[in-house]
Amino acid sequence: MEVAGLKYKRGMAWVKPDSSPQFNGQMPAQGYECIAAAWCGTGRSNWNGGGRRGVFTHLTNQPDRDGRHPTEKPVPLMRELLSLFTSSGETVLDPFMGSGSTGVACAKLGRPFIGIEIDAGYFEIACERIRKACAQPDMFVEAPAEPKQDSLF
Repeated sequence: MEVAGLKYKRGMAWVKPDSSPQFNGQMPAQGYECIAAAWCGTGRSNWNGGGRRGVFTHLTNQPDRDGRHPTEKPVPLMRELLSLFTSSGETVLDPFMGSGSTGVACAKLGRPFIGIEIDAGYFEIACERIRKACAQPDMFVEAPAEPKQDSLF
């Protein structure tokens, strides 16, 4: 990350109460994922969490889970992270968008979003999920701009 110009801030953890067991029984199951916080801006980075800990507990199989991507992140986890690390009006970039959980969370929070995904199938899934989230805005959050697809080439 640092070679790419990012500034490492902190290691955090996503605790998964419903994670899969270790099916072969030869070691403990992995009940968490590590999260690395880094940023590439100038000045000070955002942290809206005061002195709270960087431990986040969310189910992997939320009721609103889409399920078409093998490592889909829960939208409530992404909403919490975005609320802590960004402020209203800031644009969020997800260069490895997958099935679009970060984009869905941005739509629900009214944050501008740019997503990049190399796999055309997952890109289409992400676009579908983000469009659906934009069509069902939160009544207490300003609706995001209409999504549009651009090309890098």
